[in-house]
Amino acid sequence: MSIHLLFLALIPALGWGMMPILSKIMGGKSEEQLIGTTIAALLFGLIFSLTQQVTY
Repeated sequence: MSIHLLFLALIPALGWGMMPILSKIMGGKSEEQLIGTTIAALLFGLIFSLTQQVTY
């Protein structure tokens, strides 16, 4: 396995781990964190689906 793929695989884990820390620093509540994560995942999924040849 390439080291580039390993770093690519660690990006979501690092983001997931940093999210509560950044939310606490910015003064957000856990409900706001959950809503923000949901909206970001939805937008990412929509953009990815519209730009790639996705088959279901």
